[in-house]
Amino acid sequence: MRILITTATYPPSVNGVAYHVQLLFNSLTQLGHKVMVLAPDNPNVDIPEAGIIRYPSFSSPIAENYPIGIPLVSLEKIKRFKPDIIHTHHPLIIGSLSAYLANKLSIPLFFTNHTRYQEYIKYYLPIGTKITEKIFNHHLKNFSQKISRIICPSPTIQQYLQKIGILNTKIIPNGIDLNNFRPKIQSPTNLSLIFVGRLEKEKRPTSLISFALQLKKTTPNFHLTIVGDGKLKPILEQQVKSLNLNKNITFTGIISRPKLSNLLNQHHFFISFSTSEVMPLTHLEAQACGLPTIIPKNSGLNNFLNKTNSIIASSNHKQTCKAVENTFTNKTKFNQLSKNSISNAQKYSSQNTAQQIIKLYQKK
Repeated sequence: MRILITTATYPPSVNGVAYHVQLLFNSLTQLGHKVMVLAPDNPNVDIPEAGIIRYPSFSSPIAENYPIGIPLVSLEKIKRFKPDIIHTHHPLIIGSLSAYLANKLSIPLFFTNHTRYQEYIKYYLPIGTKITEKIFNHHLKNFSQKISRIICPSPTIQQYLQKIGILNTKIIPNGIDLNNFRPKIQSPTNLSLIFVGRLEKEKRPTSLISFALQLKKTTPNFHLTIVGDGKLKPILEQQVKSLNLNKNITFTGIISRPKLSNLLNQHHFFISFSTSEVMPLTHLEAQACGLPTIIPKNSGLNNFLNKTNSIIASSNHKQTCKAVENTFTNKTKFNQLSKNSISNAQKYSSQNTAQQIIKLYQKK
């Protein structure tokens, strides 16, 4: 098939959607399909990329790794590619262009809904949240009428869309690169935890610091590695300094995916207090390396992360610390949780995701 993928974010921008789109592009290409990606330009890209067409964009004042695109793209260039399918990963500006192109070329349009938009609205538009969500849902319903099928990476997204009257959905989980993320026996002696993600308020990274402060009371030699960047990083670093947690917490900044696998393998647990996730690749990548995840009860991820492979955090940090310590010191329990984590992650390969998407395209 000839597949045109459109996106509002793509590497070297660092976020889950950008990485997922890149994985999908690579997996579809490996399966023998011809793929072209329309993606926003990036100041760190100065050479042509095979299969990637960049359109103009400018920095977003709200989300650092989501540039605001101005998708000025030659229709003739798209026609020359002769796509059989258009698959967009965002419902707004690039999504609207995708709907126009699909209509103009008389081809099916697919959309993957990666984001719990209502959660982002709550964090970034605290004033007028309800009216903004109502306007966005109205747009999403209108947009859905132009879509052959909406791909939902998790039941949580599908249930939300059904709640607002959008029914043309199909669950296809996101996949990860299992060739890169796999277990290697090199964990340190002392309890070691890691977080990977953007340091923005919807990820709730300040909860990592308050958790660490509580953990230090009973496990003073623990270590927490925070991987990622964002607007909250300077604030978090200042908190760590003022709370005398410098010896316990390390900020690495952004780490490339190949190096991230080795770093994950140097830890025991992956921890995140985010409640805005859909199908986070970082959680699965950690599990593929044998790290059980520590997630909040209201994470919305219970369809694939549960008590068999994770520690479900209480709203009380003291209780969560006790659960983590008890699991870590009970080697039989920890090893079983780690084994279950690996088995769970094995179900979510990027190749399997691509194959399921191709089957969906073919049902058009």
